[in-house]
Amino acid sequence: MKQLAALFLALVFAFVSGVFAFAEQVPVTCDGQQIDEFAGVPALYVTYPSDRGEYCCAGYVMRFYRQIFGVTVTDINTCGREPTVILPGHEVKLVMTSQPQPFDLAQTKNRTHVAVVKKSLPVGAVVIEQNYKYYDPTGQLVAERDRTVTPDEYYFYRLYIDGRSACDILHPQKSPFEIIFGFFRNLLTFIKNSSILISGNAADRYCPFPEFSV
Repeated sequence: MKQLAALFLALVFAFVSGVFAFAEQVPVTCDGQQIDEFAGVPALYVTYPSDRGEYCCAGYVMRFYRQIFGVTVTDINTCGREPTVILPGHEVKLVMTSQPQPFDLAQTKNRTHVAVVKKSLPVGAVVIEQNYKYYDPTGQLVAERDRTVTPDEYYFYRLYIDGRSACDILHPQKSPFEIIFGFFRNLLTFIKNSSILISGNAADRYCPFPEFSV
């Protein structure tokens, strides 16, 4: 009975984790402190005001798209519209979306703060950002990791390069044929690699499970 209860609680936790996200307060104690990371690009914080330059919110967005996609992002929070993206020799654009996905750009509707989407949620998204910091009731300077933002307060923009979305470039979507083929390939691998040794002692029976390819 205890095992069933533990399994039920684990399933509830997994469901809640997939639907909701809970931000974590992280004390900012030194300059250049890494608070978060996504796709190998760290979000860095400093203890002093950083509304401009490397440690501001725009600084992270610029660095992220430059390192991951080679794209230059300009006009951030300065022109009353979405930022401008540039990649010489390619057609690049930001397209507004109501269903954010990882690698999308998030911008407050008052055009004062930007971030990058880390995770999609049924409503809104979890973001990674810089310069989102404040003093807690004890006077400690803190940042938030895995903060949730919603369409009520944020615009979401999807980066397209030569007609392909940023997420699709890094994680190409499989066709139905590829999905079906992969399923049967994994099934055949399982049948081929699984084995059962039968002897006089039932304890000698075993069935190793192979690793499934993605």
